[in-house]
Amino acid sequence: MFIRRAFESLSGDQQSEVLSLHAYTTQAEKESPDLDELVPIFRSNAYTTEKHISLFPRIARINHSCRPNTSYFWNKRIGKQVVYATRRIEEGEELSVSYIPLLYTRADRQKRLDQYGFKCSCEACIDGNRHSDRRRDRIRRAFSALEPQLSLDSSGGTIKSKKVDSLEAESVELIQLVEEEGLADYRARAYRVAAIAHAMSAAFENATLYAHKSYQLRLMADSQSEEAKEMEILTSRFISSWNDHLRNKSMRTST
Repeated sequence: MFIRRAFESLSGDQQSEVLSLHAYTTQAEKESPDLDELVPIFRSNAYTTEKHISLFPRIARINHSCRPNTSYFWNKRIGKQVVYATRRIEEGEELSVSYIPLLYTRADRQKRLDQYGFKCSCEACIDGNRHSDRRRDRIRRAFSALEPQLSLDSSGGTIKSKKVDSLEAESVELIQLVEEEGLADYRARAYRVAAIAHAMSAAFENATLYAHKSYQLRLMADSQSEEAKEMEILTSRFISSWNDHLRNKSMRTST
C-alpha cells in the first residue's frame, strides 16, 4: 500500500510523530481485521495538495473552528503547506483552521464533521442561530451570483451595464455579511468582488480602497502568489484611473 510504503521511508522520529496523531476510527474500520492503522490517521489528518494528499503532522494538530483565525494553502513554489493569520490573533489565543467548507448551516457543518468523529463546539456553533445560518447562505449565494458578472476592459476601466449599480450595493452588502459572521477567511475574496464591482461603474476611489484591502490580506498568505499579484496590479490600475478621473473633473470645473 502506498501510504505504508511512504511511512516506512520516514525516519524513526518522523514515524513516531505520525503515529502520535489523533485519528477517528469508524465502526466498520474497527471491525476490519486487516485495517492498517495508518489509514484512519491519514484520513483524519491529511490535506489535499493539488493532485496529491499530504500529511503535515504539526499542521494536523491545529484544531477546527467554524470561525477560524487562520487559513492555509499549498505553496507549490516553495513546496510547503502554509498556514497564515486571517485576522489579528491575540496573545494566548488558540490557532484554528477549518476542516470543512464554512458557508453552510450549523447542522450541515456538524454532519460534514462526522468523518472526523467529533461535534464542533466552537463559538459559531455554540452561539449558532438562524441568523448565522441565513448569513452564511447569503454569502455563498452572493459569491456565486456576483463573481461571474465581474469584468473589466483591458485598461481597467468601466463596462457599462444596467446591473452595475446593483453590483456595487450587493458587493458592499457581501462585505458586511462576511464581517458580521466573522468569516475572516473570506474577507480578501469579498474585497476583490467589491473592488471590481466599483471599478465597473467608475467609482475608482472605492475600487482602489477595496483592492488595496484585498492585496494586504493576500500579502499575509504569500506576496508571490497569483492572487497577491492580481490585487497589486488592480490596485495600481485603479489608482491610475482614479487620478485620471480627478484630473478630468478638475479640467471640467476650471472651464
